[in-house]
Amino acid sequence: MTIHRIEYLILSSVIEHYETLKNVASDWRLSHTEVAVAAERLFHKGYILAAFCTETEKLIEDITLNRSQIQAHLDGKINAFYYLTPQGGARWESLTHPNWNHYRQWYMGYRRDEITGLIKSQITCCSRQIIEKIINLSEHLESQTILLETCVWEKIECWEATYWKTLPKAYKVTYQYRHFEWCINSNTP
Repeated sequence: MTIHRIEYLILSSVIEHYETLKNVASDWRLSHTEVAVAAERLFHKGYILAAFCTETEKLIEDITLNRSQIQAHLDGKINAFYYLTPQGGARWESLTHPNWNHYRQWYMGYRRDEITGLIKSQITCCSRQIIEKIINLSEHLESQTILLETCVWEKIECWEATYWKTLPKAYKVTYQYRHFEWCINSNTP
């Protein structure tokens, strides 16, 4: 089964987060008609669903939009977002063949200690070796000096890697670091 290029762009735009079809059209400089036709096929196949908030701020989810609703959204008359279904995620995987062992979530600087100035972060990945490599390179990747003595490792069963994909296991390390101003000089690897 082949997939149209625009259908692929619509699917790949929501791998990690929900999105609007209007943004897809704008980001990829696509016509609203092209996006509407492709999105209608994806809704029809059950690969994506939509959600929107009512005027009373009530969230309506798991909606299949028809062509006129999609067009109204693209025209700015309906404020909706869309997301993958498990079938849509499986379809994206069948096209891209991602290596989930390399996928990682890196939450940097989500809490600063007011006394020490240290910043708390965490990395989650299926591969402990990849996390260790990130830690070793963090000084060069993110201007972080990680305090190795603060590393706390945890093994996770059933890791929700994305909103639509759960993996059987992962490792998570929580650590503290100091941020520094990064500069490139002759000693920089």
